[in-house]
Amino acid sequence: MAIKKFYSNKAKAGWRWDEKTKKFSSWGYDVRFEDGSRKRENGFASKQLAENAVSRIRISEKEGKYDLTRREFPLVLEVCEKRLKRIESKKERTRAVTILNRWLAMLPPNLKINELAQSHIRLYINERITEVKAVSVNREITVIGSALHSAYVDFPELETWTCPRIPRPKVENKPFRFSKTSLSEKRKKKKFRRSDKRKRQAKKLALVFVWTRFQFTFP
Repeated sequence: MAIKKFYSNKAKAGWRWDEKTKKFSSWGYDVRFEDGSRKRENGFASKQLAENAVSRIRISEKEGKYDLTRREFPLVLEVCEKRLKRIESKKERTRAVTILNRWLAMLPPNLKINELAQSHIRLYINERITEVKAVSVNREITVIGSALHSAYVDFPELETWTCPRIPRPKVENKPFRFSKTSLSEKRKKKKFRRSDKRKRQAKKLALVFVWTRFQFTFP
């Protein structure tokens, strides 16, 4: 199973735009069967992901040869569906549906949870960072991370499964700068309030003075 890079004029899940060839590209391999037929598997975002898939196929062949017990893992799709059912808030569930469906559309079909890599999550970041701010992407990634980290709740066999590290977009903490215009306006308002307060105090003193003189004039 030789690993190759494939190109297409159409955008597909897991395929990236190749600026050099002006086409969409992905990594994959051809599986040849004993009857001479061939099946092509592509849609891998990197060569490493394709190599990992080939390795799993070879391990599976050996397990079948020696009749070993294989551990079954759920699909990423199934993990996300179960997570949505556990969200009680309608508002949060609606938001999670949008985020998870958007992410699942970027993944290879029938991807199992044990095949999930950090690069699969980074696909979402690379796509969304061109549309919204990094802070918003970071909040959306939290929804994906929550689904993965709590997968063991619905699938007890995942208690010993190690979730890949959740990548995060870089959020720039810009220093807060005071606006000269706003400061000037605040100072003017503060000065006006002080002036107005002094006028009220002077008015009260004048009234007290007049009242006092009035009492002395007419005992």
